[in-house]
Amino acid sequence: MTNLTLTLNDATVEKARKLAVASGTSVDELIAELVEAGSAIELWKSQLPAITRSLLGIAPAMTDEEADAALEDGLQERFDRK
Repeated sequence: MTNLTLTLNDATVEKARKLAVASGTSVDELIAELVEAGSAIELWKSQLPAITRSLLGIAPAMTDEEADAALEDGLQERFDRK
């Protein structure tokens, strides 16, 4: 393994420590997991067709409940007009 020194502000370090404790892991392992997750997302994005990649982020992120409500609103607007 290789050592890496990061310079972070005190508030960020405290948040990292609390998150690590809550996750039952060390700050080192937490950072490693975040890097791995970010790498996996980038790999996934790179494998998408160019047209799909160009559309990523075009719409705001929604929870499932928000997406269901937006769909319901759209369907009502389209089909329940009098």
